[in-house]
Amino acid sequence: MTSFNYRLLKNGFKIFLSKSIISNYYVRSSFDKLFKQYYQYGFWKVYVNMKHKSITTLRQTIPFLFVAFLAIGAVLSFINLIFAITFFAIILFYFLLGLSFSIKTLPISPSI
Repeated sequence: MTSFNYRLLKNGFKIFLSKSIISNYYVRSSFDKLFKQYYQYGFWKVYVNMKHKSITTLRQTIPFLFVAFLAIGAVLSFINLIFAITFFAIILFYFLLGLSFSIKTLPISPSI
């Protein structure tokens, strides 16, 4: 969500979406430029959140929560066997879920 959209919603306005709107999407010409674009998104998101004194979307907290889970789960897995089993089960589930979605998105090539 952009800062403008956040301010609209915060002040009681609504955002109108229409299927009749036509827009063009231009992809970055290289992975390096795509990386720079997303780096800028993340870099300036901090300042936008500080300006509004809140997190503009809950989705922004997911990467932090995942990394915190990895760090805390790794430490707790050394303390108790139940924590270790739960931690590794969740990591295995995440890996298998990612693998299944990756396989689903593979292009199907005709067999020769």
